[in-house]
Amino acid sequence: MSGAIEDILRKDPRVVHLEPAEKWEMPELDATQFSSRRLGYVAYAYSMMCNILGYHYLVDNITGQRDSEREAWKEELTRTYGSEVNDYFEKNSIKVNSLAQLIKFSEMLTDQYIGQNREVLVDMISSLKCFEDALRAYRSKTPDERLSIAKEVKKKSYEILKTVTRS
Repeated sequence: MSGAIEDILRKDPRVVHLEPAEKWEMPELDATQFSSRRLGYVAYAYSMMCNILGYHYLVDNITGQRDSEREAWKEELTRTYGSEVNDYFEKNSIKVNSLAQLIKFSEMLTDQYIGQNREVLVDMISSLKCFEDALRAYRSKTPDERLSIAKEVKKKSYEILKTVTRS
């Protein structure tokens, strides 16, 4: 995260919490653990998961159906401080789309996985999919609840990523 933009956001009254991404070591993809017919698909899902797992946490106090308020705030900051600030909004672990994508890409990898940890993965995916209901009600959650959900989804997704890359 850029220090200058981070300082600006930390001073903004709408920002409740700003935290860098976890420093996870991303495992290497082993193509032999996946169906050979869908390796491009697998590589894409793996790459996207690695990207999203590297997103920071930017929690604001805008709750409910107030997306237009968040968009206006983002546009104001972008006009004032430049396009770099946009990355803080787009590469944000708190975004419901980021979390939904992690679940989807975790499922994609699991579906194509042919390694020895298949049964473990099925249980892990079930545990991760339990968050889908929370994501549907995400807008009504408090900032602390959204942060907690985001961290759990990322943690479980990372565990799945480690499991599918383990031989």
